[in-house]
Amino acid sequence: MKRSSTLSAIVVSMGALASQAVLLVSAPVLTRIYTPAELGVLATLTAMAALVSPISALHFELAVPIAKGAQQAEDAFRLACISTLLVASIAALVVYLGSWHLLEGPDTEGVTNLLLYVPVSILFTGLSGAILMWAIRHERHVANAGSKLTAATTQSSVQIGAGLAGLGAPGLLLGQLTGQLLGMLTLARNCPALPRLKTSNGQWGNVIKSAIENKNFLIYSAPSSAVNAFGANMPVLMLAAQFDAHVAGLFGMGYRVLQLPARLVGQSIAQVFYSTAAQERSANRLPAAAERLLLATSSLALYTFIPLGLIAPELFSLAFGKEWREAGVYAQYFMPWVATAFVSMPVSMIVSVLGEQKNELVLQLVYLVAAVLAALAAGLEHDARLTVATLSCVGSCYFALKITWLIKISGCDLKILLRRTVGEAGGAILLSFPLIIAIVSEVGSVNIVALGICSIAIAHAFNLRKRSVYEV
Repeated sequence: MKRSSTLSAIVVSMGALASQAVLLVSAPVLTRIYTPAELGVLATLTAMAALVSPISALHFELAVPIAKGAQQAEDAFRLACISTLLVASIAALVVYLGSWHLLEGPDTEGVTNLLLYVPVSILFTGLSGAILMWAIRHERHVANAGSKLTAATTQSSVQIGAGLAGLGAPGLLLGQLTGQLLGMLTLARNCPALPRLKTSNGQWGNVIKSAIENKNFLIYSAPSSAVNAFGANMPVLMLAAQFDAHVAGLFGMGYRVLQLPARLVGQSIAQVFYSTAAQERSANRLPAAAERLLLATSSLALYTFIPLGLIAPELFSLAFGKEWREAGVYAQYFMPWVATAFVSMPVSMIVSVLGEQKNELVLQLVYLVAAVLAALAAGLEHDARLTVATLSCVGSCYFALKITWLIKISGCDLKILLRRTVGEAGGAILLSFPLIIAIVSEVGSVNIVALGICSIAIAHAFNLRKRSVYEV
């Protein structure tokens, strides 16, 4: 990728990091003013919305940044918005007609009345995705970063205020939706004029034409994302259904603190990579670009998640209170899953560039079947830890297999990548030895967490001096 693309990735990643920093700083406050059951309601309803949100625009928004001309980009944008309205309306109808009793209990009375959150969140996510792709097309990466920070700040402020006011779970959901809305409006305001939705026959004809031209996004990419979304959100929903809101809240906090920052940073890098991947392919530079990207994300993952996994229980206990230590144990179990998912996310943009959506869908369907069977088997033991560990094992294997497949179709040299990645893994493990000794010696939670954070900081500071390590 060109140097300008690298700088763009840094800008977008910094915005994602800043937004997640706000959410992470607010988390210790939220865990002290909300109960695990209330946070479990948030985690479960958010997971329900996330089953549909990734495909709320039926993936037509992905056609916006790669459209050949301005008119085609406008038509794709309108198509994405119309698709979002349709999907959100269907979700609202399902919520209205369905009989839902998930999470109902002594501590979560009235949860079914909060299900309206699901279609509203789907609507905001779809429209935000379309606007985001419009911003990427016009290289408004700073606006993208700013919108993430606005969303996070608004969400945290409203949730804390609502918690202090004693609103409970509705306050958490209100903060989530308010953050989504203001983040979307901030991005829209800092973009070139958005295409308007008109009812003229000519415009409808262009929208239909755009749908036909970009049908592969709907036929292959959207189902693939739906399968992936189901696999990603299934753990929270299963824990909520098989156990209770308390367990779902513990898992949801661990998932939020570790997985969401990784996902946002990965998505930010992916968005910038996607905007230039087609050009790199045309110039026969795609293998080299993909190789640099994989090496960068692998190094970032190894030097972050290995120390973080070691200190997770103590970190959660210190940051959120002793009752949240179990969330740190869950986090240890799904750490390999989060790490491999992070590495695969940016380079997965190659699938759309090379038109490999069909093969990706087959791969994800196999994963879905394996994950469901594994979850059902683990659930028979009624052991939350076993369920989390089993799902993490299946998820890690899937993403490792997917990365191998992506390396193959992109034309990268698997042996070179494997050799360098093993070397980086060895360095990360070696750097973690003092931390392991400290944990075995039981030197105290504060000292263990401090040493773990220092290990991560030292590793990345050293790697930043090696200019090629994080060069994407």
